[in-house]
Amino acid sequence: VPAALASTPVSEKVKELRQEADTEKQEVETQAAEELKRRETQRRLHEAKLRRRTKRRLDEIDRKTAKAINLVTREAAMKDAVDDRVRIDSAAAAAHDTKQRASGVTKEAVDETKKRKRDVADKREDEDKALSKLRLAEDKAIEETHLARQNAHTQATEEERVALEAKDKSDAATKQDVDEKTAEWNDAQGM
Repeated sequence: VPAALASTPVSEKVKELRQEADTEKQEVETQAAEELKRRETQRRLHEAKLRRRTKRRLDEIDRKTAKAINLVTREAAMKDAVDDRVRIDSAAAAAHDTKQRASGVTKEAVDETKKRKRDVADKREDEDKALSKLRLAEDKAIEETHLARQNAHTQATEEERVALEAKDKSDAATKQDVDEKTAEWNDAQGM
């Protein structure tokens, strides 16, 4: 260390210069931080302003589109209403003509219609009667078939029972005959 720096007044001066330099550095850093903060704030404000402007433009486009759609829909509805009115007027005129013609229908035509309805009703009644008879005949045939099956089953069961009884009797007679022969043979052997 040079002797000049070791002396107290010089050492004080160096310390003072260093403090000034530190203070100056702090001021520069503070100013830089404040500038950065100010610029960040401006950037955020600018972004917010841009977002608001964009939203206004989008809303304006939506309103313009809705208005155009409403106008087109209203025009179409009005055209449909005019077309409907023309169709209604035409239908009313046609209905009036039909009513005029219908009022000119003769009594003979009405009577002919009534006669046809009666004929159809009579024919339908005859068909219903024939169908009813057919159903009764089918039901009777089914019932008779069922009864015949039941009788055949009963008869077969009875015949089987009689055959079993005859077999049992035959078996019993055979057994008795065998027993008698065995007894005779045993008697003959015992002699």
